Amino acid sequence: MGINPTTSGPEVSSREKKNLGHIVQIIGPVLDVAFPPGKMPNIYNALVVKGRDTVGQQINVTCEVQQLLGNNRVRAVAMSATDGLMRGMEVIDTGTPLSVPVGGSTLGRIFNVLGEPIDNLGPVDTRTTSPIHRSAPTFIQLDTKLSIFETGIKVVDLLAPYRRGGKIGLFGGAGVGILRIRLKDQWLTMALMGGFARINNNEITVLVNDAEKGSDIDPQEAQQTLEIAETNLNQAEGKRQTIEANLTLRRARTRVEAINIIS
Repeated sequence: MGINPTTSGPEVSSREKKNLGHIVQIIGPVLDVAFPPGKMPNIYNALVVKGRDTVGQQINVTCEVQQLLGNNRVRAVAMSATDGLMRGMEVIDTGTPLSVPVGGSTLGRIFNVLGEPIDNLGPVDTRTTSPIHRSAPTFIQLDTKLSIFETGIKVVDLLAPYRRGGKIGLFGGAGVGILRIRLKDQWLTMALMGGFARINNNEITVLVNDAEKGSDIDPQEAQQTLEIAETNLNQAEGKRQTIEANLTLRRARTRVEAINIIS
């Protein structure tokens, strides 16, 4: 499938700055924005809210238009927290959808929904970008041959490869546990949060969202966190709160267990 790259993301040009609206309603991450007659943004256009909140902190929130409400109003979903936004704040229609970097420079990197790198590995070449919403490929671009869509995730590509052209969902786990590694004459104990570790043939593979050395954990703080987590679980109401409280409790217990192993 061909890519029609653009040379810029949802940045604001001098022409697009003239298409200004203002916030009329905020409900959590959802914003209702009013625009002048005849200047309504298209569905999936990126809107940018810039300004300062009541304490003078800079605000820069990007939203995506999801619905045309009529009466020159649109409904958009914010891509980040809406803390500090107020009714009447100026909104800029960029005239383009959200775009992210594409190409070889993105391989092995981690981005947020705005295409900004969040892996602390430095900037990424953004000269070539592609919108996250694109038209379906034309008939002549389709290929009848079966091929694998390479995700770059080794365990997926090897054990459960995806077929190119299909639809599939990939869900991550939330497991917690303890990893002990012997380095020379010392044992290194790690508390793993949201991942797993595998040791095989003298090789150690770790896939984890967060890890903490047992020696860096404050025993008193860890015990207090465990007691709070147990209390929150007992007071949890509803299925969602119970699940979140259970996960927090498992993490707290893992940190305490990591301390007990090295003590």
